Amino acid sequence: EGPYEKQDPVTGVWSVNPEGDWVCECVSPSRGSAVASLAACEINECQKRGGDATCGLEGQQCVDPSLTTDDDWFCDCIHPLYTGATNPMAVAECLHDECLEMSGNCTLHGQECHDDNKKQPDNWECRCILPEETGEPKVMAAADCEASAECKNVTLCADAGQLCHDDPEKPDVTENWECRCILPHAGDPMTMGLAACILDECSNPTGDCPTCEHGFCAHHNQTCHDP
Repeated sequence: EGPYEKQDPVTGVWSVNPEGDWVCECVSPSRGSAVASLAACEINECQKRGGDATCGLEGQQCVDPSLTTDDDWFCDCIHPLYTGATNPMAVAECLHDECLEMSGNCTLHGQECHDDNKKQPDNWECRCILPEETGEPKVMAAADCEASAECKNVTLCADAGQLCHDDPEKPDVTENWECRCILPHAGDPMTMGLAACILDECSNPTGDCPTCEHGFCAHHNQTCHDP
């Protein structure tokens, strides 16, 4: 018992081969090995077990979160689609917020874009911004909104894609209307003039903004930054 001599069949060199140097090696297509213990076998199931093919047929991407865990791959949606639900070793439920592309049709008129059913196409609608404006929403078109108080006679804000606001608590005060930015644009309002709005594509982290990218980054456990 104990160490013994062994000759390398290639080099012909003799060496002492101690006990306990046995090796566990993973079976292809897994990779990995360990001396005197079980190996942590790694395999990319997206590449080796059909994940890429399954997801790719649906225009999705395969994710294998752990190369040492079997049967944990899943399909994920590709931007601008986002994932409503994932299923182990199966395609995901992808949702599409049409306002990501169509919101300009609403903001051009000082209105908001909403897509309440993200599983169905061609159902986005423009809505009036309450309480400044009232009116019924319109599907795939600008709504017919009626402005309140002084804003009824102001077109400056809407022409610039901004919202006219007249303080409803001060109906008797005149010349106090102001233009306000509409998300994803942000900036300070301006009394009786255009606001200086800038586009922050990550704005409104609460998720109320349908055109902001915050939700896309957050879904993948990342933060959004717009330099």
